[in-house]
Amino acid sequence: MEFKLDDNSQEKKKLNTVWLFTGLIIVLVTFLWFFMSFLTPFHETYDKFSSFWHISVNDKVVYHGRISNYRFNHIHNNDVITFSTKKMINKNNTSLMVNVPFSAVKLYQNKKLTYTYHEKKKFVPMAVLEIPLSKSNEMQDLKIVVEPSINDPFTNIADFRLIKSGTLNETIIKDSPQTLLLASFLILLGIILIALASSLIRTLYQVFAIGLYSLLGGIWILCCTKIIQVFLTNHFINTYAEFYSLYLSGIAFSLLQYSFIRDNKYCKKIYPMLIFMSCFSVFIIVFSYLNFFSIQAPLVIFQLFEAITDVVFIIALYLDSNWKTSKRIVAIAFIVHFAFGILDVLRYNIERYLIANETHIGSTYTQYGLLVLIILMVYAFAIRNEEIIRVQIKETTWQEIAYTDSLTKLRNRTYFNEKISEIIHETNKYTIIYFDLNGLKFVNDNFSHVAGDMFILEFATFLKSHFNDANMIARMGGDEFIIVYNHCNQEKINGLFENFEEAEYKASHHKDYPLTSSYGIAYSFECNNDFSQVISLADHRMYCMKNKYYEAHENERRN
Repeated sequence: MEFKLDDNSQEKKKLNTVWLFTGLIIVLVTFLWFFMSFLTPFHETYDKFSSFWHISVNDKVVYHGRISNYRFNHIHNNDVITFSTKKMINKNNTSLMVNVPFSAVKLYQNKKLTYTYHEKKKFVPMAVLEIPLSKSNEMQDLKIVVEPSINDPFTNIADFRLIKSGTLNETIIKDSPQTLLLASFLILLGIILIALASSLIRTLYQVFAIGLYSLLGGIWILCCTKIIQVFLTNHFINTYAEFYSLYLSGIAFSLLQYSFIRDNKYCKKIYPMLIFMSCFSVFIIVFSYLNFFSIQAPLVIFQLFEAITDVVFIIALYLDSNWKTSKRIVAIAFIVHFAFGILDVLRYNIERYLIANETHIGSTYTQYGLLVLIILMVYAFAIRNEEIIRVQIKETTWQEIAYTDSLTKLRNRTYFNEKISEIIHETNKYTIIYFDLNGLKFVNDNFSHVAGDMFILEFATFLKSHFNDANMIARMGGDEFIIVYNHCNQEKINGLFENFEEAEYKASHHKDYPLTSSYGIAYSFECNNDFSQVISLADHRMYCMKNKYYEAHENERRN
């Protein structure tokens, strides 16, 4: 026997193939772009000023040539590193642009100290300095003396660069305009999402988590790429903001994963990892602030654990049997985020051990992964809630069908039986009014059952308009109706029945069989709040009235 896939299955198979092919193309292009970036020739920084430097460590000459080509091995706390050269500085308003993985920097021109920079002990700033140079029409001896305050703060240093005086901020922006735009977008989006979710945190905590991660990620990008210096010149604050925003993002990252995994069957196995990730982030921040270790020291461990958490999260999403569209989007988002994180690790190690980074401005591929992650998280949130709303609408629709009388559109006996207890528990004062439509058999026998249905519908419409403030109006079946009020205001109830028969007659559309009904009213206090007795009393009074109605009609017929 031959089986054929239905059209939907074939379409899904084609769609999955397209997704796979597209994903492979994106991965291939990304990695080609990544490796090509290291093969790009050095541009304007490779000039006569970049080359022919003498590098000494603790007064021992170790290298001659371009600064970025040298690898520093095992630099220790308070080692003295000297960069010296002879250059002609004959341009007006000229400054030297120097990246600062040092705690102290001194500039000597012709053996004269012209500039000093010093930071706190046990702190290596992540910043770029603009060092002013005095102009001269003759050859100058330039010597830059630096000292790190921690062990192994770097293995390579970007080339020093000549810029016009006062143009440091402009140079930083020109070196990475797209990064400024991307970081600003993430920060603004984060603020908007947090503001949106702040008042509705219980229902929109996913939005809050996405917004917090976006905000912290945007701040980290600004600091990592040194663009933060354009807005804030305090290198101490900037460096701590860079690392604290990164470590705090571990908490936001855990919250974000929790918000999308809480209904996963593996969630209980992942929770301890997410909790540990958050606690580890707090531990790093507190103990680095207390100077137990350098703020940069736990970075590798932090990134490693974040990567492990990312992989476990993706696997848990994939293994979950409830593989909805929103979860596929989430999985793609975290895979992309993880892939760009791996690219950053490769970049860092390539720049550290193989190919120097010629620019003074920090770079990161994580920013692109973060952008994709945030956008897809917002999209996944929208899709997930659309799925939930669709299910709820479907459930509500079926519930409405189950609870609604098909003819009159009033609530039915099922709804009454399930909801009456809620009304009773809310208050011990309630009123039950039981109705029975008079003359339905007469209408059915003499004018057809269709006319009988219209008779019932007409009476239901009358009840809805006359008792429009009732807590519940329900059709119990056939020609029986019930009305519930959550009070025992006899004066108000009696007012509703003044000239009641006249109101029924006015509501009648067919004068051959005008609307008339029998009813019984019972109050909760009459039966000590015993509901079964209250409804029996109302039913009894309704039948007493109905018997009187038929007796009157029988006497009228005899006469």
